[in-house]
Amino acid sequence: MANVVIVVDEDRIRRVAFIDAITPRLAPVDGLVTGASSCGDFSVVWAAEPRAPISQVGDDTGAAVIWGEAIRGPG
Repeated sequence: MANVVIVVDEDRIRRVAFIDAITPRLAPVDGLVTGASSCGDFSVVWAAEPRAPISQVGDDTGAAVIWGEAIRGPG
């Protein structure tokens, strides 16, 4: 289970205020952990099971998040 919110807004104050308001509400059940990444006008926050395979990077040049694992082969 993962809950994800993506926000693209050029108004930094509004974007940060929304992310700050929504982050505590992302984990509707106990045990989920939250994470975040952002770049420029883009921000993403999520809540997922602690062992969920999540890779993320965010810096001045871009942001990316991958939820899950690549499965080799046709399955």
